[in-house]
Amino acid sequence: MADYDLLIRGGSVIDGTGADARIADVAVSNGVIVALGVDLEGTANH
Repeated sequence: MADYDLLIRGGSVIDGTGADARIADVAVSNGVIVALGVDLEGTANH
């Protein structure tokens, strides 16, 4: 299980390609998105 600085669950993700928004989790470490997906495992400091 990963430990991230920030873990946002169930957010609307818009990727800039013109595709519709999708619901996903976003994990951030050291100011960089390190994982994007549904039901990411892990914990966060914030």
